[in-house]
Amino acid sequence: MGYSKHDNIVGGQQITGVYAMLVDAQYRGPDPRIYVGLDDTVTPVTAHMSTQSPLQAKLDQGLPVVVPKWKITGNWRRGLRQEYPWLNGGGSVRVYPDDTVEEIDDDPDVM
Repeated sequence: MGYSKHDNIVGGQQITGVYAMLVDAQYRGPDPRIYVGLDDTVTPVTAHMSTQSPLQAKLDQGLPVVVPKWKITGNWRRGLRQEYPWLNGGGSVRVYPDDTVEEIDDDPDVM
């Protein structure tokens, strides 16, 4: 189990919409990969991407997820790193369904 790295954010901080953003960012369609045989035959992969992701399973169940910081500080919302300086740099955060985000030492859930 992880712990918050900063005493001033014990229990995390709420960042409105972050959990929904993670849910929406997960691809749920057919696997876009194909197999190309030695004779140049093309066979599409029939598996669905969502069945291959523990992160997807947790999001679908409404459970907290652990993701790398960059997953929520990318281009999703401008100024997020300036508003929450502890999101800068490497590391992981746990994101709860109520949009609470806390910095932790745990490894991210498989993406």
